[in-house]
Amino acid sequence: MFKLFVFSTFIYYLLVAVHGDCSMDKDKGNSSCGSKPSIRWYFNQKKFRCMVFTYMGCGGNDNNFESLDACQGKCHPADGLACFSASFSPPAPMPAGALRLGPHWCQIIGCPTGYQCQTGGLISQCCNSATENWFREADNPKCKNGQTALQLGGHIAVADSCSDLSCPQGQTCEITNQLFAKCCK
Repeated sequence: MFKLFVFSTFIYYLLVAVHGDCSMDKDKGNSSCGSKPSIRWYFNQKKFRCMVFTYMGCGGNDNNFESLDACQGKCHPADGLACFSASFSPPAPMPAGALRLGPHWCQIIGCPTGYQCQTGGLISQCCNSATENWFREADNPKCKNGQTALQLGGHIAVADSCSDLSCPQGQTCEITNQLFAKCCK
C-alpha cells in the first residue's frame, strides 16, 4: 500500500509541478494599489482542484486565475488520480495479483468496505467513500438549506473556508463540510 501511495504521489507532483504557477500557495495579495477585491481561482495542490478565493487586487503570485477554465487549463492534467481525496486518504491497495489494466479494474475486482470505485480517464481506484462524499457535497449546486450555491461562469464557487469568500449581497457563506465552503442564497 505504501508503495502505491508513494507512486501515486510522485505521479501527482510530476503532473502538477510542471507548471510552477500551480504549485504556489494561494496568495490573496494586498489592496495597496487601490483596486477592488474580486473573486479569483487558484489551484489547491492538496485538494487537486481549482478553488475560489478573494483576491485583494494587487500583488499576490501567479497561482491566480480569472476563471475556472483558465485555472484548469494551466494546472489540472487531463488524467490524474481517479480519487478526489488521494492526498487526504490514499486509495485502497490493489488485491495481490491484480493487474490494473484499463479504467474499470476496480469494478471487476471490487473494493473493500468503506471504499468505492472511482473511474478516471485511464485508471480507476478504490477511493475512501467518506472523503469522496465531501468532494461531491462541495460540487452540489444546492446548499444545505436547499437554495442555490453561487456559480461563476457556470461553475460552483467552492473555497477552502468562509474567510476565502466575499459572498455577494443576499448570500451567506455555508461551511459545506470539513474541507469546503460556498456562498448560498
